[in-house]
Amino acid sequence: MKEKTKSITKNLPLLNLYIDDIEKICDVLKDVSSGDLTLETNTHEFNSIQELKEFLGNNTLKNLSIQSSSPYISIHLGGWCHGISASEENVTTLGVVAKLEELLLSRKRKFANFILKDYIVYLSPLVLAIVLVGILIALNVFNHLGLAYIIYIIYILLSVLFLPVVYIYKNKNLVNIFAVKKENKPSFFKRKKDEIVLVVITVVITAI
Repeated sequence: MKEKTKSITKNLPLLNLYIDDIEKICDVLKDVSSGDLTLETNTHEFNSIQELKEFLGNNTLKNLSIQSSSPYISIHLGGWCHGISASEENVTTLGVVAKLEELLLSRKRKFANFILKDYIVYLSPLVLAIVLVGILIALNVFNHLGLAYIIYIIYILLSVLFLPVVYIYKNKNLVNIFAVKKENKPSFFKRKKDEIVLVVITVVITAI
């Protein structure tokens, strides 16, 4: 009789990662791995982080896999397998997975993870349905008869339209990987300054 080997799987939230985070992940794996590391996206393989950085340029990467062969530990960033996995549960792999998880969770997108929680996603169409029915009642479009039924119908219609869009968006934006270090990345307002100014000017002109 032989006991089955247990594997490790850790799911990850939505993340913003930077090139120095990828370097840290690779360093953690190199400390325990006796083989080479593999870095790849859905379309490319990379021999080094420098190659990855050059490939990225000013773009944002939406998927990346980093794997060590011995022991086998894999970090899948983006896509349906977004998480950390190890083929065998032992003291070494548990320690490595814990380090990787701590590193990655420090880059969690707090606001995005909050608004995309399952219960908020499922409740949003219901809240919208109630608000919409309230507006229709205020406008005397219909009376209170069959109110619960109408809310239910609108909720179903909104859910059919809303939920697939949310989950497609979430799956495509599980991770953003930037080719710069975090301290070198300009803030949102600096990056979008021109667009924000243009929107403000347009609103002011329209109001006038």
